[in-house]
Amino acid sequence: MKKSLVLVMAAIIASLSLAGCGKTTNTATDTTGDIVADFAKDADKNIDMTKVEGTDATTADDENAKGEIGDSVVEITDGKVIKYNDRDVFIVSFKFKNKTGSNATFTSLFNVTAQQNDGQLPVEVVLGVDGVDCDTIAQVVPSGDTITVQKGYVLSNTSDPVTISVNEFSKIEGLDAVTKTFNLK
Repeated sequence: MKKSLVLVMAAIIASLSLAGCGKTTNTATDTTGDIVADFAKDADKNIDMTKVEGTDATTADDENAKGEIGDSVVEITDGKVIKYNDRDVFIVSFKFKNKTGSNATFTSLFNVTAQQNDGQLPVEVVLGVDGVDCDTIAQVVPSGDTITVQKGYVLSNTSDPVTISVNEFSKIEGLDAVTKTFNLK
């Protein structure tokens, strides 16, 4: 009897917990009809590299820093070295124009890598820093619109250059890529 009661209670709890699965409340205000659309809504409005406390990175060559990648345009604009969680982090900004014909996010279309000393730098999600909003990579961008996007990377050192590369997920790395090398000092 006790086993039956326990099994019945477990079944009731399981069915109640599963009752809400797959059901979402549509609170999004844009045309995607997806609650995910609100996650990073207007995150680009928080970006202002002039407010970011850190060291500006410089570059001598912007020749390959802008271009069409697939059905969109990407430009690697600027970068800054900041202290975050006791680590040196490189914040990089991109201009992203969605020309896909439908809503899209930066992260759904592109692979971004940061290289320093022949090694790939790990991504750092930076929160609570004035002028930085890494949520922009997930911001839904209507076709035809342009936003500024930011990503952060943990540096291996603050003296060697960092090369940022952006390419389409569906392409081999390096083909149709937009790249920019930043000098940190």
